[in-house]
Amino acid sequence: MTATIPATARRPGTESGAPPTATIAGANTTRRLRLDPRTKILLVVTISTIVIAGGGRPGMEIVAPALAVIPFVLLLAAGRRRFAAAYAALYAGTFAVDAGIGWLVGPAGPLSAAYGTATGGAAAGTGVAVAVLDTVRMTYCGVFAACMPGIAAGVVLVSTTTVGEFMAAMDRWRVPSSVTIPLAVVFRFLPTVAEEHAAIGDAMRQRGIMLGGSRPWKMLEYRLVPLIASCVKIGDDLSAAALTRGLGAPVRRTSLADVGFRAADIVLLGLCAAAWAAWIVLLLS
Repeated sequence: MTATIPATARRPGTESGAPPTATIAGANTTRRLRLDPRTKILLVVTISTIVIAGGGRPGMEIVAPALAVIPFVLLLAAGRRRFAAAYAALYAGTFAVDAGIGWLVGPAGPLSAAYGTATGGAAAGTGVAVAVLDTVRMTYCGVFAACMPGIAAGVVLVSTTTVGEFMAAMDRWRVPSSVTIPLAVVFRFLPTVAEEHAAIGDAMRQRGIMLGGSRPWKMLEYRLVPLIASCVKIGDDLSAAALTRGLGAPVRRTSLADVGFRAADIVLLGLCAAAWAAWIVLLLS
């Protein structure tokens, strides 16, 4: 006779009562996106390299937005709707800002016309305004817009990949354990430190020790000292956990993580190959 889990006892957001899994980012989330970690790593490398290195070459106005759509779709598939909406709004905003500033400072724009007819201080002020707008255009519409797709792809990687899957994928790639083990420890160390920092902040706020509180000078002492002690303890615990799981053993480790290429991986890898081919063609043309 087998026992069944009542529908009311199941975790919200799951269909079978399976508990959420802890990802590299440290958050417990219900798995909705099943991709091989190697596919996601290649996506991060492909999108970051091509979008940033492509610059303003002819044809990149088509390739870059096409690559920027991929993280947006994956974020939606992973259930990160708020981040996907913010990413889409910021990235689309770069085109609106670029068009607006281009119209203002263009040959037929109002600022260019005003600069051509102004004299003295008015001309200097108009010139400063044009310089500031050009700086904003270069920074937000150039550098920031080129970095956003890679950052979004990185969020997909860390928010949908568990440490076990990452280790299993790196083992499939024959990456040395001297590289994968420190990375795995770092991936678990940083989210844990962030949680400890938040807990210490809550405790300090309950005691009135905060910026703008009755004893702000105690902030460094009561925040940094416990945090440093927690970091040391966390490092020791993670090292002991790694050794307990046999990560330092001289034999090849096994893993329960389900790692392998599926149909979605093949499609995304094909898109990566097409993006690299298009980039090479643009470089040679």
